[in-house]
Amino acid sequence: MLFAKKYMILLLLCLTTAVASAQNKAALTADFAHLSNSISFKENILSETFSKQEGQNIDVNFSAAFNFPGTVIGQQKVYDNLHTIIIRSSDYNAALLQISKQMKADGSISYTGRIFSNGGSDGFSIVTDAKGDYQLQKFEKAVVLQDCHIQ
Repeated sequence: MLFAKKYMILLLLCLTTAVASAQNKAALTADFAHLSNSISFKENILSETFSKQEGQNIDVNFSAAFNFPGTVIGQQKVYDNLHTIIIRSSDYNAALLQISKQMKADGSISYTGRIFSNGGSDGFSIVTDAKGDYQLQKFEKAVVLQDCHIQ
């Protein structure tokens, strides 16, 4: 009986230690801190990404200051009017670039997407300005992804 108690206490101590160490959050890095909060670029930068196939390397040159090198890890066309591509960067903490292309009923095309990494504290959203030109707008990931606290 004493033998079983020792092992139960040891098991309880191990489980308590494991739970306590799992509560430590990894420090997030600002992967894009050196870049401007807003980067303008041409629409053809986005349209050219869809010519690549899964597994191919690609360099997405948003500006002279921001090049996003990586590999296409996914490409999906769920609907006839919606096409999505995902690129994992070889830089920027393995950040992901997700671009969706929507073909509208009037024949026009619009793009949307995001760039961020799991270990990063910042990222970019693909948005259009008042003139319809495309821009990368920086965001703080903590503002976009809220913590879930279960009590």
